[in-house]
Amino acid sequence: MFCPDRDRLVRQFMEFVQRDSPSGAEAPFVSALAGELEKLGLSVENDRSGENGAGNLLAIFPGTNRSLRPILLCMHTDTVEPGRGIRPRLEAGKIRSDGSTILGGDNKSAIAAALAGAQIRMANFRQTMPRLEEAFISLIGKIGEKEAA
Repeated sequence: MFCPDRDRLVRQFMEFVQRDSPSGAEAPFVSALAGELEKLGLSVENDRSGENGAGNLLAIFPGTNRSLRPILLCMHTDTVEPGRGIRPRLEAGKIRSDGSTILGGDNKSAIAAALAGAQIRMANFRQTMPRLEEAFISLIGKIGEKEAA
């Protein structure tokens, strides 16, 4: 069984939540995420449907076993307010906000976990898995609209 490196996963998550990405302003986080995926050697597309270059990312993990159905994982990249200047703390094995902001765990925890899975996959299963598509969706304005309603 292959498991992600817990320390690396925690470190990645804590780095992700420190990158501001409120609805409509996720471009810097989307760019950083695209860079992380490209480091794995993946093809990454950004449809640039949002403001300032933010958009929906699609990362393709090529598979060679065409008898297996493709898999799609989908995560959003934006956060709600107050989500700027997040300062996470690791306390007794739990990650928490410092109390002045949200933690941003929705959905950056899923993104960090998907990235950890991608790292394992690219290192160990490159030739034996189905095609895997990961979509990182900006959902421009959707969370903010729900808050205002």
